[in-house]
Amino acid sequence: MKSIRFITLSVSILLLASCSGFLDLDGKDFYLDETGEVYFSSVVSLEKFTRNVVGCGWKCVDFRDIKDDGSLATKNESLKDGWGPSDYYFGESTVTSYFDDMTRPARCYYTYSYIFDDSTIRTGSNNDIRLLKLSDGKFTCVSQIGWKYTGKNKNPIPHYMYFKYKKMTDKELQDYRDKYTTDFESLLNKGE
Repeated sequence: MKSIRFITLSVSILLLASCSGFLDLDGKDFYLDETGEVYFSSVVSLEKFTRNVVGCGWKCVDFRDIKDDGSLATKNESLKDGWGPSDYYFGESTVTSYFDDMTRPARCYYTYSYIFDDSTIRTGSNNDIRLLKLSDGKFTCVSQIGWKYTGKNKNPIPHYMYFKYKKMTDKELQDYRDKYTTDFESLLNKGE
């Protein structure tokens, strides 16, 4: 169950790799140290998040791996076999993730709780979403999508990705709700 939830949250939410250096993403710097720890300079307030994100649907319009050297991979390099980003609807205390489950196949939704703290959407897992920039119906963020091994370390290090999201229209959000009708939680409970 934990591994399936980890995979689901990895699919849901979005990241950085282990290296030393600075990246400039949409004018916001973050620092990666040799252990994979990330230090951000961006600040998105709870008020701004609530006013601009809550009550809206969000679709991913771009995503990029963050490579070991701190640069962004191309979109083609960032595609993973069977993996794709999630789209979201944010309520006041829950977020619904919309995604395709290629193992069944099914168009799924998965709703779970979150809190917003220090520019970060915290989901209770390693897959928190750190907002870098929020304006004009768009936001950029960084999120961990899993773990990876490098030649330098025998232990896994966080695997991060950079995402761009665009606010959905009311019609687009309704289309998502009509299209993604399989409750992923019920699949987990059935043990499928």
